[in-house]
This record gives sequence, structure tokens and C-alpha cells, in this order.
Amino acid sequence: MNNGNSQKILCSIPGLSSNCAVTGYPIEKIGDLVTAWKPYLTATEVPNEESIASFVNLNVSKTTRTSRIDEVDTQTKSHKTYFYIESKIHPGIDGNLTLVRQIRSAIVLSELLNYPTSTAPVHGAVVKMGESTLVLTGPKGAGKTTTLTSLLQNGGQLIANDKFIMKKMGSSTAAVGLPSSVKVIASYADSLSHRHAHDEENGKLHIWSNDFAEMYGTKCLPYSLISSIILLDHAKQTPAVFEPMDGLGVVSALDDYLSPGFEPKLRPFFPSSFPILELISGVNCLHLYGDLGLYDGGDRQRDNIVQIISEISS
Repeated sequence: MNNGNSQKILCSIPGLSSNCAVTGYPIEKIGDLVTAWKPYLTATEVPNEESIASFVNLNVSKTTRTSRIDEVDTQTKSHKTYFYIESKIHPGIDGNLTLVRQIRSAIVLSELLNYPTSTAPVHGAVVKMGESTLVLTGPKGAGKTTTLTSLLQNGGQLIANDKFIMKKMGSSTAAVGLPSSVKVIASYADSLSHRHAHDEENGKLHIWSNDFAEMYGTKCLPYSLISSIILLDHAKQTPAVFEPMDGLGVVSALDDYLSPGFEPKLRPFFPSSFPILELISGVNCLHLYGDLGLYDGGDRQRDNIVQIISEISS
């Protein structure tokens, strides 16, 4: 497959098998972009056309459109799905975020379609506490971000703040972080050594995930094997408890949190179902509900969350 432009750079997300060839954009600027998004994005020269899983063609005179192209090797009968994304990119930091979103889209779409039995997109946060990697998911207002930030303040390492890919790796399942931004209160970002904010809205800034981790004195990891999936369900004036969930309960809960965090225009390209039961096999699944002290602030908020999660991860 050839998109008619010989100047390409191959972008990858560590932990995923798919990649994306980017054309129509200065290679040195893509290199700078990849550096800003480490460790969630890498870039190399394109070794050969056969190594390319998807394309992003950037042109300031075009609007964004996504095409799916299915190819079958007539000799081996092997099937491969490509995604060809054309995107209008404006210069500046906001354009950089748009570019990363298109690269992420192309890689994620290729991964989901070419590896349908071993991947699923999830809307949630992932943090590594000691030797345990915890997935935090749940409905809006359940406390995912508040719980995540409290854990980061207490030694956690960030893998994903909003969206990630569950991927089978051997007999285990990994959470693979994706390049994304985080909306924070502007004053919180004053101490950042690399301020990659691209927009200010109602006193808030969008910053890259690695800067979000830096705010809490920790680092990012590109992916890690999942120890526990925790379904958060905050309810005030109810004692905080956690209990095991069976596989069907987790599947039912995760059905609501699989694709909403991804761009709406991508969802028509998603597979009709995801192998959740297979992916959560061997993973500790828990329901954490009740009054977690999420909105009280101060020591109670921090101590409640850290104590409960420490019990789960120990």
C-alpha cells in the first residue's frame, strides 16, 4: 500500500503490535512531538512498506476523514486492515495535540481490527502501586481521577489517566497507556518544567500525561500487567467496602466503559464486541463502593483512598 508520499516516519505505541506511518508533516517536528509524549509514543524510520499497519496523511488544506482498507494476500490468504486518516492540522501546540490524536486513532483502530481476540479499549485510569497494577473504572463522578491523583501522591506510577488498551500478553493481560492530555486547574501547572498546555478553558489547562505525573512527583510507565480491576462507585454516607466481582459482573460493568472515552468518529470502525471474559481471566476484579471521602479534601480524602487501595494491592 502506498499513499503517494515517500517521506514517512513510523510511529508506535509501546505495548501494541500496530503502528502508523505519518506523512505530509516535517519529520523533525514529529520527532519533537514524540519526545514530548514519551513514554507513550516512539518513532523510527520506515524499514519497508510491509511493516506499515496504518497511515496518517497531514495536510493543512484538507479536512479530516478516515477510511478503512481491507487487503487479502492472495498467496497466504492472510487478511490485514489498514486505516488511512487525512487530517487538517493547524500549526502550534493545539495542532500537535490533534496530530497525536490522529496517530493514536490510526494505531488503535488497526490494533482492534487486526487483533480482535486479544484487545479492548477501556475508559478508565491505570496506576502501578508497588508491584500491583490497578485499573480504576466506573461511571462519571465515581472518583476515578480523584482516586488516581491520591495514589500518585503516595508513590503510584501513572500508566493511563483516561483511556487505555487492554491487551493479552501471553497468559496475562496488560494495560497499555495511550498518548493523551489531562485537564487541570491552571495554577496547578505553574511548577511544571515542561509546560505542554495547548488550551486554556475556564481557568483550566490541557497538559500531557507525563507532565500530569510530574505534578505529583512521579513518572509514567507505557504499560504493565494488570493485577486488579476496581469498579469505583462513590456513595456518600455509606461505609466504604470492597467485594469480589465475578466475570459476568465485570463484563456487564465494563460494557458501559469500553469505547466512550474514544473519539465518537472512531466508534463506527470498532469491532461489534470485545473479548472481555478472556482478557480478565486471572485478574482480581473488585467492586469498591460507599463513601470514599472523595470530596472532603485534606487528610481524610488521602488516607481513606490510600488505605483501601493498599489493602487491595497487598
